[in-house]
Amino acid sequence: MKIRTRAGLLLVLPLLSVCAKEFTGPDADGWTLVNTNRVQTWQQEQQKQCSSAYQVWPGVVADCKKREVRVIAEAVGHRASTVIEFLLIAAVSDRAYESVAVSLAKPSDVVAAMEALGITRGVSLHGEPFYFWPQGEFVSIQYRRVDAGPDAPFQRLNTLVTDSDAEHPLVDPDAFIFTGGTWTQNVCRADSQMPSSIVSLYNMNGTIFDISAQISQGAAYGRSFCSGAVPYGTLLEFRITPMLLKDQPRVMPLAVQISMSNQVALATCSALKTKQLLCAAPLKETLAWMKARAEEGRELFVTLDFDRSMPLQSVQGIAEVFTLLDGKGLKINGCSETGLYPRAFLPQEKWREREGRSPQPFEIYLRETPEGTLKKELVFIEEDWTVAGLDPKLTPKTYPFSAWSELPALVNKLGDEDTKKVQVLFVFVPKTMKLETLMQPIQALRERLPLVYVFGE
Repeated sequence: MKIRTRAGLLLVLPLLSVCAKEFTGPDADGWTLVNTNRVQTWQQEQQKQCSSAYQVWPGVVADCKKREVRVIAEAVGHRASTVIEFLLIAAVSDRAYESVAVSLAKPSDVVAAMEALGITRGVSLHGEPFYFWPQGEFVSIQYRRVDAGPDAPFQRLNTLVTDSDAEHPLVDPDAFIFTGGTWTQNVCRADSQMPSSIVSLYNMNGTIFDISAQISQGAAYGRSFCSGAVPYGTLLEFRITPMLLKDQPRVMPLAVQISMSNQVALATCSALKTKQLLCAAPLKETLAWMKARAEEGRELFVTLDFDRSMPLQSVQGIAEVFTLLDGKGLKINGCSETGLYPRAFLPQEKWREREGRSPQPFEIYLRETPEGTLKKELVFIEEDWTVAGLDPKLTPKTYPFSAWSELPALVNKLGDEDTKKVQVLFVFVPKTMKLETLMQPIQALRERLPLVYVFGE
């Protein structure tokens, strides 16, 4: 639950070896450091080892020889079975009430430590348009209590965090993703923007480390809880170890371009950033090549695009194949600058019915006339909420247009202030229509209506 009373936030911890305390959080200016002297000592101990192979920031170190990052943190002090949403947050965060521990390092410094190991930032969920999977290198996260001594072994997180679904837990200690958070003009948003998450237990935009599963906050809530009571202020050291593949990155971002030749689908796979050609073959063989890379341990993130000469029906068939594979050997993330996310070509048929849709999308109809011309119409569905009942009266209004350039002004002048919040466009075209034609109105309205679904007639 996100709405909590002041009394609900100021939880009184059970008596342990010290007097009961109230942990700081939403009602305070960040976390109040408990172990001031011990933290200073830890920092000084790390600083003594500082070298090109051992880099130190406040609260975090990068040990390039051991290939690990260690972060010092304090336990919030929750009771056993307390529901949590974060493993680790920054000291400025207002979410101590739902986190296991509070890091004494800034999120940006944790990112810098990871980069000191040579690990490149990934992409945070929704850090780019149509990124629905957290993307980045896998890391293992373990912890130990500092008061157990420097030689105490690190423990797996399942001794700290328990999942209500023991057979299919969300938290796999070896399956966190280093996204690196989101940045604006070289400033890490997690340094100041709530929840200031370093390790989240659900898919969250902006967290530095995300879980590998695809699960929203709502679906994850109540799944993770404290395995046992760790006393308030207990100093914890978290060890983050990259899980590389033979010292090479696991992540393999691919740009996949689909074309047709003699009714055969062809696919070209290139490295997304460098554009290096990796595979060019008929689609079936390309999928076999991708499967082999996945079996080697690579994490394939695919950005799919289609040749503009392809008809819609062919595009839909191939988009369906990749959608079925999404999360099963490959993960579809993003779309090209001029293309569409694959699911845009696979709308649900029930969405054709205007009754019950909310909000009403703009609709575009393209029809080829017997004379060989293209009939173009924009449909705006006017909603009248003054009528009796719970549903509005829908009045479709059709606006023929000639040039694609007319569309932005035409859309902008329709409706009221609520209409201007609508970002959805439905496009209805013959299944035989080529992408180069049906993409014209989509491109013209891309900034105003970025969420698109294409229906074949």
